[in-house]
Order: sequence, then C-alpha cells, then structure tokens
Amino acid sequence: MWRGCRGDWPWQVSLWLRSLSKGNHPLCGATLINSCWVVTAAHCFKRFGRDPSRYMLRLGDYHTVEQDDFERSLAPERIVIHGKYHSQGWENDIALLRLKGEEGNCVSFNPHTGPVCLPTPRPKWRDKRPSACVITGWGITDSEYSRTLLQAWVPLLPSWRCKKRYGGRFTGRMLCAGSVSERRRVDSCQGDSGGPLVCRGEGGQWSLAGVISWGHGCGHPSYPGVYTRVSRYLRWIQQVTGKPAKD
Repeated sequence: MWRGCRGDWPWQVSLWLRSLSKGNHPLCGATLINSCWVVTAAHCFKRFGRDPSRYMLRLGDYHTVEQDDFERSLAPERIVIHGKYHSQGWENDIALLRLKGEEGNCVSFNPHTGPVCLPTPRPKWRDKRPSACVITGWGITDSEYSRTLLQAWVPLLPSWRCKKRYGGRFTGRMLCAGSVSERRRVDSCQGDSGGPLVCRGEGGQWSLAGVISWGHGCGHPSYPGVYTRVSRYLRWIQQVTGKPAKD
C-alpha cells in the first residue's frame, strides 16, 4: 500500500479505544455510509467487548498523530453486531455503529468527510482490473503501523481462488481480492480490519464492495485477502439503520 492524499477517501473512518486514543494507531478501520452510521468488522470487538463507551471514531482523519484540519472525533452510542456472527469463525463479519446525534444530522459532510454508496444487490463492477477497486487503512507495513492513510489498488479475484486456498472457511458471503503476483504483492494487513474495499460501478461511482475481514498473513502471493461481501447484507443494514443508502 502507498500514501494517498488528504480527502481522497472521505468515507474512511478510524476506530479507537478511548484508553488508547492518544496512541499511534487505531484499533480498526470503518466506513461512513450516511450521516449517523458506520460499517466495520464484527471481529474488531472480540477483544474489548461491545460497550460503545469504550470506543471513539475519527472522521476526516489522515495522520494518526498530527491533528488534521477536518478531523473530528465522535462517540458511538450503539454497536450492532450481526446476529449470526460467531467469534470462532469469519462468517457474517460485519457490524454497524450509530454515532451520537439527531437522526440525519450526526455529522456534517465536507470534502474530507462524506459517505460512500452501498452496492446494489447484484453489483456489476466496471471491470476486474487492479484499477477497479481500492483498499485503504492505517495497517501494518514493514512491521509497523502507518501513521498516514494508505491506499492500494487491488483486483477482485474469482471466488474459486479463495475457495481453493481456504476451503470451507470461504463462503458465498465473502469476496476474494488482492494481488497474486510474486513480484507485486498487495494486500490489507493487521490494523486495516473493518475498513473499506470500494469498487467503481458501471457508472463510475464508488460503492462499498467489502469490509476488510481476514486472510492468511499479509500479502502472501498464494493467499488473497478475504472481505465481507456487503451486497449480501443490504437488507440487514436497512433494518438496523432504517436507510437503504447514504443520505
């Protein structure tokens, strides 16, 4: 992954433990889908529990140590883990966080903070070239967490690739993406979990294709990254948030 520019991915959110809010790296990534709701991975809450008072969300962030002009810290008032998620596996690895505030007015949008579109039930991405999809986060690169938001272009891969490598752990509710080249290994890593995999649709609009979930190591050429397939959870997202898409 490489460094992007401030404001490139305005839906990117970082999830922090309040007790470590002045540390060097967030606990997980997350994605803003409307003015009051954020999507992340359910496994981000395995270690520290589901009490929203223990967490903080940063929107408009770029550098985890320096204060950014558009950076804003907000508290979640509610954490909703998918009802069929089990901590021993990776199926249904998705969660929603409700920001504190009045409905439809929890956070103000600007060029550095704004929601991403949700996919259609049967999305058709523009193509499957590496330039079609992007992952972002502050995860580990070269054995340490990045202080600036990083990005990487990754190709969506046929499901059989992950099925072949991961067997029954890879299901139809997951996406397979990442580089399979020995020369240029691109992947998400520890610290990126919960963050977005966004893809451009046929109209050129970015949509949230996946939530960074799991994989075998980081950048392993034989083991692509695995992502929660957001299109399979649209009904659940609408039931929890009351909204099918961004404001």
